Amino acid sequence: MIINLHISSWQGISLGAEHYYAESQGPLETDYKKVELCDTLTPRQAAHLNKKNNERNLYKAGELNKGFDTYEAAIQAGIREWKAHFPEASYLVLGKSSSIEPKPLLDSTLTDDSELKAKVQAIVDQCEAIGWYDNPKNDDKMDSLYKEWAILLGDRIYI
Repeated sequence: MIINLHISSWQGISLGAEHYYAESQGPLETDYKKVELCDTLTPRQAAHLNKKNNERNLYKAGELNKGFDTYEAAIQAGIREWKAHFPEASYLVLGKSSSIEPKPLLDSTLTDDSELKAKVQAIVDQCEAIGWYDNPKNDDKMDSLYKEWAILLGDRIYI
């Protein structure tokens, strides 16, 4: 089973937005499970958030917060936590669950997944080079790359 790590942000859209938000998404037998990931506030982060909120002391060091300071921190949280929330899953990929495009492989349950990650990344790089599904003339090639990606990850949900 493939789990998707979806990362979003309002940066560049909403004035003052500065955080990234992460959600693990995966299929269940009859439904779909989403898990919002959280970060533990450091003293510096709590002080910064309190200053932004007129020193109202709403935030305390050690508390969980849905916002991550960096994109990489959100990815690391996803890698750290996905197996606990989806123990039956085999792979964690970066991207929306609603996207039917090959996605980078972040982590797996394999002992050594470096070769698989390289193969998956090569497919993702090919998709990037041709412009994904954005150009209708790429549809057949993208369908082929997508199928190759799904077969590599051995998840019949995607084929």
